[in-house]
Amino acid sequence: MEYVAAYVMFDKVGKELNERSMTELFNEIGAEIEPETMRLFLSKVSGKSMDEVMSKGKELMASLAISSSQKSEPAQPADTAESTQATENKEEEDEDFDIFAAF
Repeated sequence: MEYVAAYVMFDKVGKELNERSMTELFNEIGAEIEPETMRLFLSKVSGKSMDEVMSKGKELMASLAISSSQKSEPAQPADTAESTQATENKEEEDEDFDIFAAF
């Protein structure tokens, strides 16, 4: 996320984003750099405008929203006796649960 923030900042001020400029920025603010991650990020955004990167990001986010909203098939009901026993066990567990015990 920090690499994306740096990309946005460099774009807003009109400075060239490269390995050297990003390293200088991260050193200046005391942030840790992962060189491989930084190089990978720079290779992905190199030569692309902010609009292109944002457009691609929106497409990816939209595809995630669609795939995560798909319904799965409902679970098949278990044997009635097993189902009743499981429900009773769950109710007993709920009665013993104290949310404030963690504090």
